[in-house]
Amino acid sequence: MGLLSFFEDKDVKRYRSVIAESPEDASAHFYLGAAYEAKGRVKEAIEAFVESVRLNPKSAEGHFNLGLLFEKVQDGKNAIFHITKAGSLFANKSDPHNKERAGKLLKKYYDKYGFKKEDIADLDEDQNPS
Repeated sequence: MGLLSFFEDKDVKRYRSVIAESPEDASAHFYLGAAYEAKGRVKEAIEAFVESVRLNPKSAEGHFNLGLLFEKVQDGKNAIFHITKAGSLFANKSDPHNKERAGKLLKKYYDKYGFKKEDIADLDEDQNPS
């Protein structure tokens, strides 16, 4: 185990400990997801980010990360859903840079997965495919 792995494992343990004490802490789930993603543990990262956005549905960053992770596992519908949500939330936060990043990814994902906007547009929070 290298030094970097030691610290990454330490981060995972730390955030899991915070969650055990405060299971409704959205940011702890967010950082746990980031720690898992850094270790290449995509499935666990997705689970942590899903919980993070469940607790804080207005987290543009959480939805953005979920979009990226779902794309890694070739889940186009979820990738598009979360990138769309992130773009909207970035717009609400007056963050044009990240809104533009989300828009570029969205176009790429629509092209890659062959979806049309209407295939995803009717999904709402309750119908979130993740």
